[in-house]
Amino acid sequence: MAKVRIPIPLPSKANTYQIHFNKAFFQAIIGIVQSFKDKLPVKLYWIGPSLATKRAEEYIAMAFRNFERREWLNGEPLELKIRLIKQRTDVDAIKCIPDSIEKSGRITNDRQFRKITVEHIDEGKEPAIEIEVEPLGR
Repeated sequence: MAKVRIPIPLPSKANTYQIHFNKAFFQAIIGIVQSFKDKLPVKLYWIGPSLATKRAEEYIAMAFRNFERREWLNGEPLELKIRLIKQRTDVDAIKCIPDSIEKSGRITNDRQFRKITVEHIDEGKEPAIEIEVEPLGR
């Protein structure tokens, strides 16, 4: 089993999302949007991860790509073990970890994770994440 240790704290909530508008478009129609905001038939914006979440995902993907040499690119079912060291984030903050592993290119899709365990560990000096990925049933 290869354990990847990444010395970062997770964002307090990985589901902290921001609304992103095309700036030129929004500037051109801000008056219309304000007067018709509840009557528009289509959405003119999108919701995406916060900057802190994007940075964490990039860092985790890079670390996983550099320190985990194995790949699971045939869609095989996997087990994901996550240890949050010196962190008291909500469990939903881990959502960026499977996304990051997918972005690392070591797996095809994060739906390959069929079993996920999360453990909070208070030992250690600095916040970190330990990640293990193994074929399911091993």
